[in-house]
Amino acid sequence: MRPADVIAKYASAEIGVLLQHRDKHAGDIDSAYWVEYPSIEHAIEAVADDLFDGRVEKMTANGEVLPDAELAALTE
Repeated sequence: MRPADVIAKYASAEIGVLLQHRDKHAGDIDSAYWVEYPSIEHAIEAVADDLFDGRVEKMTANGEVLPDAELAALTE
């Protein structure tokens, strides 16, 4: 699957992203936070670096979890 296919499939969906965050200032503190976006285009623009660095734990479209293959396709 190509990134354009994933974007087209979820074009009208609200997107949620679960991001992993590591804080190096006080040791290795892992935390996660949830962010919602009005569209997949907004989400990808906002979390592109996180996608490529493997910090996106999960992405949802209208509450449904995107399959791992589709999430992986967004980094191609």
